[in-house]
Amino acid sequence: MKRNFEFLEKALLATFLFLLPTQLGYHFWYQWSYVFGIRVDYLSPTIYLTDILSIILILVLFLDKKLNFSKFNISILIIIFLFSIANIINSTNYFITIFRWVKLLELLLLSYYFSKQTIFSQSTLLKILLFSSAAFSLIGVAQFLLHRTIGGLFYLLGERSFNQSTPGIALFNFANKEHLRAYSTFSHPNSLAGYMSVVLLFSIFSFYKSTNILEKIEILLIVICLLLTNSYSSFISLFFVISIYLLDHIFGWIKINKVIIVLLILVSLVLPLVSQNIVRSGYNFGENIQQRLELSYVSGKMISGNFWLGTGAGTFVTNVTKYKSATKYLWYLQPVHNIFLLVFSDTGIFGIVLFYLLIMFAVGKSQHNISKRIIYYILLFVVTSGLFDHYWLTLQQNILLLSVFMGTLFNDKIA
Repeated sequence: MKRNFEFLEKALLATFLFLLPTQLGYHFWYQWSYVFGIRVDYLSPTIYLTDILSIILILVLFLDKKLNFSKFNISILIIIFLFSIANIINSTNYFITIFRWVKLLELLLLSYYFSKQTIFSQSTLLKILLFSSAAFSLIGVAQFLLHRTIGGLFYLLGERSFNQSTPGIALFNFANKEHLRAYSTFSHPNSLAGYMSVVLLFSIFSFYKSTNILEKIEILLIVICLLLTNSYSSFISLFFVISIYLLDHIFGWIKINKVIIVLLILVSLVLPLVSQNIVRSGYNFGENIQQRLELSYVSGKMISGNFWLGTGAGTFVTNVTKYKSATKYLWYLQPVHNIFLLVFSDTGIFGIVLFYLLIMFAVGKSQHNISKRIIYYILLFVVTSGLFDHYWLTLQQNILLLSVFMGTLFNDKIA
């Protein structure tokens, strides 16, 4: 009986890891999910296939009696629970905020599962993620070659339907010709690039001595897909992380890793002040940068008006219209492109402090365990790319991947 249970858990976990890049889900559209009559995905409670698999894995913890919270863990959960109640009460939209906190509970329990599971080693987890990422990279490469999405059964994996001529679709110029950026089954090429970059970093740092041809082919496919996303934020973040990694190995383990994280966070928090001056100057840096500056400026306004508890988790998009005319620029209907400003705007000073402490705790854990040290570089990539985008906190595939790695970081039973 126990063997059958372990086999089922292995099959379930392998399926979950393979399907992480998918976004097949059911959206619930309520009145508050619309802004100016426009459906906004960020405001729509959604149940994904990967959520169902995640919940089943969490139930395995209860069935296998692996739930064993320490006094420290219980204290943290109580603090988060009390803060969530205060954040919900202060929220500008109770329904959205309640859903976001329920989602956070799922992510915390999923991370806890990965901190306790022993059926897959860290290497096996990575091999499944690598194979999955290579398979979904092929979808992105095919889209680039076809100048459109593939369609058919791939729709069930979460691939959206569009082509190179679809208004608002992400393109890039190469050899004086417009090309479709790789989306695969993700909402945006930047989200895909962030996901693939994390898997790529873990794979290269873990398998750099490997002679396995299949693993090398899988890594090559991921690199090709990553290049076809044309995601400058991921490219810059990868360059920065690899540079820090090389410096660590040339000059020894540099004791400034927490300082680097702190400096990056401080840069984020200063951004609204800089954005305010740039926006008021009237100087135009180009559409993409201008959008980020405008949203950073708006986040600064929200923070100053809701300093202690924020506007409520998940409510940034609903509050944008109070500060900017989103009827003129519909791209305002999205979260600020910075994870720290987003946390600060939604949850106030208490939320950003809790977020900072969580990151520092994870960094400390990665430094004290040599087999987990690679996860420091993944955290560094998340923080760096989080300066330019919000997907690590808002998009299904990215937040689940982050939960998997955070849980694995705290799992001392596997290596």
